[in-house]
Amino acid sequence: MKLPKYPKVQGHWQENVELLQSQAYNEIAKSEAQLRVLKYLYFRLSWKNIAKKKKKAKWIPTNNGQIDVPMSVMMRDLNINSQETMTQAIKKLVTVGFIEITRYGSNKVTHNYKILVQPACKHKEERWRIYPHKSW
Repeated sequence: MKLPKYPKVQGHWQENVELLQSQAYNEIAKSEAQLRVLKYLYFRLSWKNIAKKKKKAKWIPTNNGQIDVPMSVMMRDLNINSQETMTQAIKKLVTVGFIEITRYGSNKVTHNYKILVQPACKHKEERWRIYPHKSW
């Protein structure tokens, strides 16, 4: 099996206990494709250090909400052969609250995605925390 090709970034994926024990995460953990799509979109973020001193680095994403990547590129990079699998993975990530589609694309214009997991967003924007009671 060919390994997924994630974009080269300076950050890393953080999973805290609250995220791992959430019902939303358990829903997407059933499908490897959904986890790979979430991490792929997370790694497409661009980060900027806003701290005055290098020792106290505070990184913020500069393009959250404007992550645009064609589905064909995601399918190629993640070694997913079925467009239906890709579409279902994105729909499930939106339903449980891990991503938000900020612009719906059509006619060769891609969707724009926003990651709703800290540190990419604020705590109050994390929809996955209230998933079982509300879905999107």
